[in-house]
Amino acid sequence: MIINKRDAGDLQTLAEKIISEFGLPVVIKAATQGSSIGVVIPKTAQEVVPALEEAFKYSENVLAEKCIKGKELTISIMEENGVYWQAGELGAVDQGGGGTIAKFVSHLNIDTVDLGVPVISMHSPFELVSKLDVYNTFRAFEAFYK
Repeated sequence: MIINKRDAGDLQTLAEKIISEFGLPVVIKAATQGSSIGVVIPKTAQEVVPALEEAFKYSENVLAEKCIKGKELTISIMEENGVYWQAGELGAVDQGGGGTIAKFVSHLNIDTVDLGVPVISMHSPFELVSKLDVYNTFRAFEAFYK
């Protein structure tokens, strides 16, 4: 559902309509922002109006949609620059990464990306990497800092 700020009317009535159409939790997001800017996922009815107010801070148009449970990865930087990538998890996700410094930095309220070359037998005398993986990691860093 796309909602224009001019047409939104009473936010409480709008919130009730959104809940009746999509249930809870529901995704409320600013239509013109990237990444997770202006995105709120209210889990209770009382959180929907503040979520709408937050999203309208960033855009005249807001999207409301059914929340689909599962992992969401937003890697538009990679896709826009033709970088081949894949996601992997090492250890518990809520602990911030797979044994790198990222797990310590992420606990300091700093947005953290743990990105690197996949290595077989890391820290052994016989580490093995793919040249294509190294090249795409270089391209990922280049795209990120561009």
